[in-house]
Amino acid sequence: MPLVRRMVPFPEWTPDRPRYNRGLAKAQNCYPRTSGPDASVSYGPWPGPQPFSTALPARCVGSFAARSLAGNVAIFAATQTKLYKLTTAGAWLDVSGAVYSTPVDGNWEFCQFGEYVICTNLADPVQVFQLDVSAAFANLAGSPPKAKHICVREPGFVVLGHLDVAGTIYPNGEQWSGYNNHTSWPTPGTGTASQQQSDRNILPFGGWVQRLIGPVGGAAGASFTDTAIFRVEYAQPPLVFRYVGTVQNRGCMAPFSVMPVAVSNSQTVALFIAEDGVYAFDGTTAAPIGQNKVDLYIRTLFSRSWQSRICAMQDPERKLVLWMLPTQSGNSTTILAYAWAIGAFSELDPAAMITAPGEFAAPTLMALGYTTDGLDVLGTPVDLLSFPMDSRAYTGGTPLIGYFDSNHKLNYFTGPPLDPEIDTGQIDGSVLGAFGRRLFCGGVRPIADVANLADLSAQVVWTNTPNQLGTATPPTLPAFDGVCPQRIAARFLSARVKVRAGANWTNLQGVEVRVRPEGYA
Repeated sequence: MPLVRRMVPFPEWTPDRPRYNRGLAKAQNCYPRTSGPDASVSYGPWPGPQPFSTALPARCVGSFAARSLAGNVAIFAATQTKLYKLTTAGAWLDVSGAVYSTPVDGNWEFCQFGEYVICTNLADPVQVFQLDVSAAFANLAGSPPKAKHICVREPGFVVLGHLDVAGTIYPNGEQWSGYNNHTSWPTPGTGTASQQQSDRNILPFGGWVQRLIGPVGGAAGASFTDTAIFRVEYAQPPLVFRYVGTVQNRGCMAPFSVMPVAVSNSQTVALFIAEDGVYAFDGTTAAPIGQNKVDLYIRTLFSRSWQSRICAMQDPERKLVLWMLPTQSGNSTTILAYAWAIGAFSELDPAAMITAPGEFAAPTLMALGYTTDGLDVLGTPVDLLSFPMDSRAYTGGTPLIGYFDSNHKLNYFTGPPLDPEIDTGQIDGSVLGAFGRRLFCGGVRPIADVANLADLSAQVVWTNTPNQLGTATPPTLPAFDGVCPQRIAARFLSARVKVRAGANWTNLQGVEVRVRPEGYA
């Protein structure tokens, strides 16, 4: 029987499912780019990380980007004892107001309220920095309680969570400032507090506060706890905020896993990692987005000992949320990418993060901005700059995502494309109506727009037992017709496509396999 051509489009990456007769077994170092009417997914190139800053003196435990009304961008980073601001030369300027005492397993959280950046770490007084004015952080006026979490909620309140009120800890407590006044923190329950709409709330169930966010699903905000999610609605004085426990028996396991995103209908949803998987909270319900896809894979990837280091990033250009996950040892990291517009996942595991694992993911930063004449402040000749002259890294206010590596340097994902690897699910003789028959594969044609065919290769992974990892044939380059020649027969086959790092390409869509039945059942 002659070889028969069968088009196998790439579906979603679903590592939780068996390898036989299902979605992709691997979609690494690429991101879900588009989806087709047949549930197929095309995957696009992901830029590699490149160090941009000098090293912090110690491990990063928080970062933030803010832009003043004048358009100036400020990037902050925190260690256990200090707060720093990034200079245009890529160095870290100490802007601490004191020597801080962040716990070993603690973090700093930041928010922007008008022209002010406010941050907290529970151990020290809440800190504030006025953009374009301050030389260093200082204690926030008004004597707010110490707190672990912070956010800004509509229509104009700074909210603190997991409180330390004069030595009394309220891990399930929240307190908010006076209306439109971040320095107003009157004693809750007093006439002054009522007049300024400031108050405190102790959540009745759900355990510790894990994360506070602003507007979501038409509400003023949401509070994530260990085992519940509260919808927070602005209710006018004297109540001010109404807390509604819309999700019970499911909460957030890692504070920095929560990432609000603006979806296509102009509503904001919050993506987060719970004890049992990945969810999207729309202000009312928490919908599973990782079920039967990646939830089991995530739980086997990392240890609970390192869950506090799970961090989320948002790439608004590619419509992605990325979670940086520490592995079982805590000494290496990988990134799970989720394209919220098409509901598909992939995995990013660049070599740079193997040699220098991530410490803290930087949630959507912004480039500082340089003029052509001002680039010399980086201390590197223009022809030796880390990024091309037209790179987004030099455009002020442009959204960028990145992370701090184990060398304590800020890395942006602006380098050459990584080396993607995609494995299809296993097929057998049933694709030709020859149930139980072995398959002979004579070649694989990757459906890809790689500019140089020498940058593209394919392998066949074969096994005689379903759902086994299998053995890979040597990789082969495409011939003039784009087919990577192969000669292998087995009961179960899958295709593996690779692209060389730095290659020029846009889409990987699937493979055309050339197969025929062989032998008997």
